[in-house]
Amino acid sequence: MKIFPAIDIKDKKCVRLVKGDFENKTEYKMSPIEQAGKYKEYGFKNLHIVDLDGALTGETVNLNIIQDIVGKFNLNVEVGGGSGYWLGMEMLKSATRVADGSSEKTGLYQQTFAHLKISNPDELISWLYCPERKNQEISLMAPLVLDCAESGDIEALRIIEDGAEELFQHYFNVVKSLNFTCPPVMFAGGLLSSDNLLRRLLMQKIGIEKVPISKYSPVEGAALMANISKNS
Repeated sequence: MKIFPAIDIKDKKCVRLVKGDFENKTEYKMSPIEQAGKYKEYGFKNLHIVDLDGALTGETVNLNIIQDIVGKFNLNVEVGGGSGYWLGMEMLKSATRVADGSSEKTGLYQQTFAHLKISNPDELISWLYCPERKNQEISLMAPLVLDCAESGDIEALRIIEDGAEELFQHYFNVVKSLNFTCPPVMFAGGLLSSDNLLRRLLMQKIGIEKVPISKYSPVEGAALMANISKNS
């Protein structure tokens, strides 16, 4: 199994968004390049970078920083967005399946059309393939999926359950790979920082009752975990 520690970049700094709010964030003194160097020092070979500026514009804004990291540390780097984008994409994929007749229509499908202000499948295709489409527009659909799931929509529930299972598998693989026994769990990120069905399902799968509050930032936590693994 490969472990990808993550660096979230906003305004050329390492950050952590509070509940996914781009205007409410914690900034860290260590630069993205310095943090990547720490990961390399701790023995990591892979790195996941979240270009938050790119999520807002639809372009890779921090490409120069990413190139510097790859050039200096020879890490295998993947670049992406957050879980909100994943939920939004799943909502759109669901709508396309309904549109082509391979899935049954639910309230989530109607919410998709209402949110996008469209009335037929052809407009959905045009929306998806619009070259000016921004990733943030897709990320902003995540709350709709959560709301529909809370209301009992079958398709929205499936998406949230799939998301919780995906997150649980990441947790399980890390625990198994590093031979941890009942490790303390901390949540980070916009979707896991507030009470919603995704967080509750993930807590059930992990087997915890109290919402975990992180003592360290995700960056610090990953470095500590790597150090523990290295010295064990």
